[in-house]
Amino acid sequence: MNGTVEHYAGADQSAPATWFTRILRRLFIQRIDQLNWGCLHLEGAGLSEAVTLGQLRPDQIEVRVNVNNPLFFQYAAFGGSIGIAEAYMLGFWSTDDLVGLVRLFIRN
Repeated sequence: MNGTVEHYAGADQSAPATWFTRILRRLFIQRIDQLNWGCLHLEGAGLSEAVTLGQLRPDQIEVRVNVNNPLFFQYAAFGGSIGIAEAYMLGFWSTDDLVGLVRLFIRN
């Protein structure tokens, strides 16, 4: 694997957002926007601009997540943390700081 994640052959990385994934994206953003500690910047997946969730305060984590495929929101909604991990392995999302993202969710 050479230190990179191999993408599932059947995963279309350019899948368009359907009405269903747009609804799931909205629900995901509403849920994650309740962060009490740290800040998450969500980009990609049909978002016209980056969405900032939570509030950045001194000595807190700031993490960027890029959603590469709108199917990420289906994996997150129906698979929970396991679904999010599977979506990561499929390349449906990426982050600049995976450890920081885990810390952010543990703190919240």
